[in-house]
Amino acid sequence: MKNLKQLSILAALFMICFYCSCKKNNNIELPVSLNLDNKTTKDSVFMGNNCIINGVASAAGELKMIQIFQSFTWLGGVSEVEVAGAGIFKFPSDTTKTYRFALSVPNLMSTKNVRIQVTDKNGNSASSSVYTITVRQSNIISYLNVPMGGWNSNYGSALDADTGTPYGSSQLGTVGSIVDIFFDNSELASHDLDAVDFYPEDYSGARFPETGTTFATTTISSSDFDGITNDELFSSMQGTVSVIQIKQGDVIFFQTNIGRKGLLRVKSLTDPLGDLIVDLKVQKL
Repeated sequence: MKNLKQLSILAALFMICFYCSCKKNNNIELPVSLNLDNKTTKDSVFMGNNCIINGVASAAGELKMIQIFQSFTWLGGVSEVEVAGAGIFKFPSDTTKTYRFALSVPNLMSTKNVRIQVTDKNGNSASSSVYTITVRQSNIISYLNVPMGGWNSNYGSALDADTGTPYGSSQLGTVGSIVDIFFDNSELASHDLDAVDFYPEDYSGARFPETGTTFATTTISSSDFDGITNDELFSSMQGTVSVIQIKQGDVIFFQTNIGRKGLLRVKSLTDPLGDLIVDLKVQKL
């Protein structure tokens, strides 16, 4: 009887332990993990641009949201605030457990310390370490919608690339020394194309001296041109010719006689001797 009683007690204790164990397992906090693709916790962007932070968020349960918080102190207030409109609150399904994300910190005007946080539907969360984004000053100037023209156009055929200013032939007596690029007959050149094409007997290279600008074709697309905020794509390029044929959509590299480099996009060209609209991106002096 004594052994039977002991066995009964042991069985009861086993059932209690089993029940408690099950209950405990059912209440284990679901693990949440966050891994950034960026190997370091520091990045840099040019002023006014966005910084994209990529990574993977995972949860044993279901994901609820991924947020970005940025450092913020105002008269002793909160130490950080959520970056508005930058988080992710919708996933492919209600049961998404793993999600590759690309979060954008927009319009950076100064150095920011940011933190990524992922939260699951049970309220469990995980955070990245603080990620510092530094702001770089752009080293180029952009000039958009600069009008030029050939023999049949009312626009000037000469261009000062340093300031994005076009000039007509009547103005060249006073500003000829600052002109970098001439246009006519679907060509850009370092010399007066009107004189060469239409007054060859008068052209000796002395009416408006050679500017010394050289050109080269590029593989940069017109759409890629819009996103250029520094000279990294063209700083190592070299001009190879003094005259270059152009067509609409071309992105042409140029280098002035003082070594200043830039890109010229042919935005529109009505005809070889007609109106030309260009966009420029030029190194700052």
